[in-house]
Amino acid sequence: MEEIYKLKVLSESTDGKAIKVDQTSGGGSGTDVHTTSSGKMERVTLVAYNTDSSARTLSVEWGGTTADDTLSFDLEANSEPRTIFSGLLGGTGTYSIAAYASAANVVYILGQSIEVEEQTT
Repeated sequence: MEEIYKLKVLSESTDGKAIKVDQTSGGGSGTDVHTTSSGKMERVTLVAYNTDSSARTLSVEWGGTTADDTLSFDLEANSEPRTIFSGLLGGTGTYSIAAYASAANVVYILGQSIEVEEQTT
């Protein structure tokens, strides 16, 4: 079997531009970041930065909305972009990523996805 790789921008990004995190609470109301393709494995990389003069916390919900599904990252004031996640997601269904921050409209997320598709020869 041969694998085919397809490089994609995050599904909620416009032409690869940064996604502004405009929500300050999660539980299903976070800013949508990316949804994997149904039945596909994807290697997703997320990069985040903070434009505020105060340090902020970014919380990312990985496929669910409970505390067990959420990882939080501290971002320094006026921070440079840094990778917060790079790994495989997906499987039989779709997998959604959403985010919220301790202040609205000052934290941004960039990223990409590499979709892995197996081809039979």
